[in-house]
Amino acid sequence: MKGLGFALNGKLEESLDAYSEAIRVNPWNPTAYGGRGMVKLGLNDLEGAYQDASSAIELDSTNADWYGNRAYVEMLRGNLAEAMDDLNKSLHLNPFYGWAYTKRGNVKFMMKDTSGACEDWKIAIGYNETEAMDSVYRHCF
Repeated sequence: MKGLGFALNGKLEESLDAYSEAIRVNPWNPTAYGGRGMVKLGLNDLEGAYQDASSAIELDSTNADWYGNRAYVEMLRGNLAEAMDDLNKSLHLNPFYGWAYTKRGNVKFMMKDTSGACEDWKIAIGYNETEAMDSVYRHCF
């Protein structure tokens, strides 16, 4: 997709336009919604990012990334229970998703569950998640 190429080069407006065009051409493409949602996140459009992640899930509820993306948006919006639900769904679909363990650890920490956060971060370290490594060193010893 052209949108990804633009995004990788920091051209977020062009990426947004390319993903929007891909959706116009094929409104049943969850990858286009997922990509556009991440671009919207990069543009600080949290509501748009949430809507696109939700659209991707409606079109393909078997993709752990879509739940992870929506969970991240919910975490940023302060909706921790909703973020936790989506991260649990993401990990149910892909129990080897280190990024989701990292983010679920972050949400648990924000919910004052340091023990649970440390458990998730330690699992994420097994998947080479450097953010989780930093969190363990800061909060788990």
